[in-house]
Amino acid sequence: MKLAKSHGLIFSALLLLFTFACGGGGGGGSSDSSGTGTLAVSLTDSAGSYKAVYITVESVEVHLGGNDKNNKNWQTIPMDVDTINLCDLTNGVFEELGSISLTEGKYTQLRLHLNNIPEDGELNILSEMHPHANYVILEDNRVHELKVPSGFQSGVKIVKGFTINANGTTEIILDFDAMSSVVEAGNSDKWLLKPTIKVGELDEYSIINGRVTDDALVTEGIPDAYVSVQIFDGEADDAKDKVVIQAGTITDSEGYYSIFVKPGIYNLVAYADGKEFIFEKVVTETGQVLENSDITDFQLGDVTEIGNVKGEILINSGNDTDQYATISYRKGITCDECDPDEMIEIKSINVLNLEKYEAKLAIGTYTRVASSFGYDTSTTPLNVVAGTNIDDIELTTN
Repeated sequence: MKLAKSHGLIFSALLLLFTFACGGGGGGGSSDSSGTGTLAVSLTDSAGSYKAVYITVESVEVHLGGNDKNNKNWQTIPMDVDTINLCDLTNGVFEELGSISLTEGKYTQLRLHLNNIPEDGELNILSEMHPHANYVILEDNRVHELKVPSGFQSGVKIVKGFTINANGTTEIILDFDAMSSVVEAGNSDKWLLKPTIKVGELDEYSIINGRVTDDALVTEGIPDAYVSVQIFDGEADDAKDKVVIQAGTITDSEGYYSIFVKPGIYNLVAYADGKEFIFEKVVTETGQVLENSDITDFQLGDVTEIGNVKGEILINSGNDTDQYATISYRKGITCDECDPDEMIEIKSINVLNLEKYEAKLAIGTYTRVASSFGYDTSTTPLNVVAGTNIDDIELTTN
């Protein structure tokens, strides 16, 4: 049975959830004087440039304490196996996975299990039965199964401390982040799903609502523009960590977007292929809604020309074909509050070892940062010109 999707744009409803999460006396679920409360877990997504990304969720478990390798120390949240299109869960939409009554106290971990058999009897957006449990549908309707690496077969561990209060409900949001989780195959048919999940309690978040339009016709929204909130850390030791995407989403068919984000100071960046990027500094606070303002609505202009960056990834002489690299293209920015060397990310892609890749970018100067777990980060200036730009990347260890 499909669980209902909820929408996070109605702030009055969020305030109600905030009250429950803080343990306010309203109570939520099957708690009583025995000192129990309710944990409710929902799924959302930061989206990506795909028509659909399906994952099949089998279960979510809560670590009760003790050795986390002992299955007896985990409790399963009741739910049905569900094949979910992550691209439906953007702009404040989340799907309720399930809830459970737990003894009040502090908990430290969750574990998400993906299934290798899709939900029975359900159709995908192509009006076809699910061909795989986990798969991606590209814009041209090509379908690729997403192989889950063996390291995740025991479940995706999510280290996140949370508290269950007596007679209260704690809402946990899992942001699957399809953009970071799907590893493209290049010229082969091998695609990987490397689960990348951000997690937080609903009462920790603020909301940014806005719209991206064409500056030549401001009333015309731009669909599928990528809007992200980014953190710049000039003191980070590794170049890949100098720019971190805290959250992001893809605009809907009319250019509207909504992002859940924890309180902080961010660069709010809007970008679409063929358009100039725009950014604003934003400050968010718990429970706040930022919307309908000069810093949340963007008008994007056309770029002069496009360059096509192509190359091949080589990691450690190609010994591990399941290894992948993340390629991040960054631009320097200036503003009154900006650091002298501050950058934002314009686009990033994940590419398998020994595979060819391709990225279309507006002509201009970028910093290209390529990284892979356990390998030295490669950073180089990249001047993108009209036509084809070759940038082969090799990652090694010292």
